[in-house]
Amino acid sequence: MTTQATMRTNIRRDLRDEDAANYKWTDAEVDRAIARALADYNLACPGEEGHIIAAVADTRTYLLTEHPELLNCLAVRRVEYPADQYPRAFVPFEVDANRYLTLLVDPPPQAGNNLRVWADIPWVISAGSCNIREEHAAIVEGGAAGYLAEAWAIYAVNRVNTSTLTVQQYQALAQDRLRQFRAALRRLERARAQLADQIATLAGYEI
Repeated sequence: MTTQATMRTNIRRDLRDEDAANYKWTDAEVDRAIARALADYNLACPGEEGHIIAAVADTRTYLLTEHPELLNCLAVRRVEYPADQYPRAFVPFEVDANRYLTLLVDPPPQAGNNLRVWADIPWVISAGSCNIREEHAAIVEGGAAGYLAEAWAIYAVNRVNTSTLTVQQYQALAQDRLRQFRAALRRLERARAQLADQIATLAGYEI
């Protein structure tokens, strides 16, 4: 199981920074790099979860922030109404800047016919929580390693006693890790876009 601690260990191993008595980067610095890579990952491949909202009679608009599961959602992807119907019925909707979700349906929802909101939920990596996909952990680790190497190369280039070769080595390492990281994110973005297009086509509207 991936944890913040195991990710930190893997990143140090990748950067040959395994001497605990003489670490090049503190745990806090490694964790900041993980957070930076995770933010990029969340933009490309956030989690998607469906949450039930109880329909209110003759009401098309619902405030997302009233629902704890959707409080931190990055975006609403699709809405089922009524929920649990077979085949699934996806309906058009819009979300405004104040986080109000409006179903563009007529007649408006009725009590008893719940809606399910499918939303992008950010992945979390912290000391007490880590829900990132196991198969994607290495992607985030690679991005974090790249950011650490890049930061060290920028810092070291201005140090009088730093070997130019060492700076160049870290610059090359940073470029390689970040190139692989960004390529992986692009692949994930394309895969999500293709899935969204398929769902929109089946639902009969554009997302």
